[in-house]
Amino acid sequence: MANILILANDSSGFYLFRKELLIELIRLGHSVRISIPDDRYAGELSDLGTDIIKTDIDRRGINPVKDIKLISSYLKLLKSLRPDLVLTYTIKPNVYGAIASSIRGIPYMSTITGLGTAFERRGIVRNVAVSLYKIACRKASCVFFQNSSNMEIFNQAGIKAPKTVLVSGSGVNTDFFSPDADYANDTDHSKLNNIADKYDSGSGHEENADSTCSATSFVYVGRLMREKGMDEFLEAAGRMKDKYGDKVSFLAVGYDDDNYAEKITSKPGLIEHLPFTKNVRAIYAAADALVQPSYHEGMSNTIMEAASMATPVLCSDIPGCRELVDDSVTGFYFKPADSASLTAAMERFMEMDADARAKMGTAARAKMLAEFDRRNVVKSYIDEIMSLL
Repeated sequence: MANILILANDSSGFYLFRKELLIELIRLGHSVRISIPDDRYAGELSDLGTDIIKTDIDRRGINPVKDIKLISSYLKLLKSLRPDLVLTYTIKPNVYGAIASSIRGIPYMSTITGLGTAFERRGIVRNVAVSLYKIACRKASCVFFQNSSNMEIFNQAGIKAPKTVLVSGSGVNTDFFSPDADYANDTDHSKLNNIADKYDSGSGHEENADSTCSATSFVYVGRLMREKGMDEFLEAAGRMKDKYGDKVSFLAVGYDDDNYAEKITSKPGLIEHLPFTKNVRAIYAAADALVQPSYHEGMSNTIMEAASMATPVLCSDIPGCRELVDDSVTGFYFKPADSASLTAAMERFMEMDADARAKMGTAARAKMLAEFDRRNVVKSYIDEIMSLL
């Protein structure tokens, strides 16, 4: 069996969205090592049977010295481990891991999880990103794309790979993220007590009472960043509070990357912030709707999880979101980077009664089961890996 090395920029994302692939690789007898910069989920990844290697990565910065150091670290790692195959995820492992693998003559497969801000910009930053990806992809055994828009952007930019495969994002574990799952003991975080109480008392999205009898809860789950739409979320929350008062509530769950926690704290009573929890099922269950106001996505894992829990979704009308939501059926679209459009989507949801919201959640769950079950994504990866090996 093969020795497989995985290069990633975050332990939590890899464990939460790709552990089923690891489980299947190990079940097939392969040896798996994972290079990550943090240890947040290192224990859980180790428990699956993988070996963890710490490799520092500046996830968001553009610093040539640090990036050259990253290539050097990858080259040393590949020389030491001599893997049969390298799998890379996210832009820096995709680019620098691919370059290092190519230099060492080791087969590699990359996954484009999203294009990030580099492709939003014009000028030198975008040109550099395109040039680096051209180098990275040209010798890849396979490049996986999570949405067709990203694939088309690569084609238009002249970024070519010998083989490309389109998958349904990372997929979602529909058994784990199920409205019927037992998630009561997922977390003991004190800030979740009121959320769990709200769900248990029947005022979450599965309620049967009239929706005007309790606050409608809008939840954001993800990193607190400008490009995730946090400015628009804050503005829309303020407008909704002015109009509906205590009939609406807001929760943001995730790490603060751009000092938004301070902005939230400066406006008490507007948005509750929960910095981190390893278990979000109770949050999805308690929410009346998930809000995903991103400027760009590969394929939103948060939307897939919430929808799989039968939670309606309000999302930016962008690639990586619109594939997951059927407008006016499983949720509502709004214009990206447009707080007025987001507010209008929230107001449309407020006008729906409990039965209409429940019907929307049921349709969201059915869409995930039919189109985005993670088992199908894992099979696509295993087929390509076994074909190469």
